[in-house]
Amino acid sequence: MHNGFEFIDANNGEEAVRLAMRRDYDIILMDVMLPEMDGLTATRIIRERAPDVPIMLMSGNDYGPEAIRAGATDFVLKPFDYSRLALDLTRLALDYRAKKAQAKLTESQSGEVQLKMRRLLKLREQAAAMGSHTPPEILIEIEDIETDIDRLTRFA
Repeated sequence: MHNGFEFIDANNGEEAVRLAMRRDYDIILMDVMLPEMDGLTATRIIRERAPDVPIMLMSGNDYGPEAIRAGATDFVLKPFDYSRLALDLTRLALDYRAKKAQAKLTESQSGEVQLKMRRLLKLREQAAAMGSHTPPEILIEIEDIETDIDRLTRFA
């Protein structure tokens, strides 16, 4: 475990594909020049199963355009600055984690959020129509619903 990430090594491109098919990774870092199956081919195969997982390919030769066409999210040319690579990998992985959390919210909680949003809109319309004569109960309910929506969307 390093910087909150677990690293798993694959000995070749075929093994990388097998590992990628077994579980969902936050990011895949793979060399273009791998035995058994090159990283470009492995990326194409992984993309069929995992279209959104970030894949960063690396090589001592400039395969950047080919890597992107194969489906890589990014490409890094060796030799590279390890601290810069770590930052790029972290950024890509955290972006992917955030997208997965949003997808979970969309699947599991969007109905509840949508109902609360509709109720909130109705209450705000009522409060706007009543102006300074809005009953405190409506103002409290608006505040409670806003808090609920924030809680549901923040911790997805």
